[in-house]
Parts: sequence; structure tokens; C-alpha cells
Amino acid sequence: MFRTFNQVLSIIDFDVTKIDSIPEHIESKFEQRNKAKSEKNFDLADTLRDQILEEGYKIVDSRE
Repeated sequence: MFRTFNQVLSIIDFDVTKIDSIPEHIESKFEQRNKAKSEKNFDLADTLRDQILEEGYKIVDSRE
């Protein structure tokens, strides 16, 4: 539906959401963050999340 609207409006850049691969250093930080969260080291987990965000990747936590 959004792609159909965008054919007229041309306001959404769908190429932005395409990721070929995630760099190793980002994956490493992500794994470190998950470990920090499981160890309840939330300060470190937040710092790693912020570093990942600065690199242009966003982590969205959910219950699932």
C-alpha cells in the first residue's frame, strides 16, 4: 500500500531500509550488549546501544 502511495507522492525512500550485511564490529557490540543485559549490567548495555546507534543502527527491544 505504501509503495502505491509513493508512486504518486514520492516521499518515501525504500532503499534506506535495505541492509546487505551488518558489519562485524556492530554484531560484536550487539552480542556484548546482550551479554551485559543478561548480566544486568544496564549501564554498559545502554552505552553499547548508544554506540551502535551512533553508527546508524537502531536496536528495538521487545518482549519477543
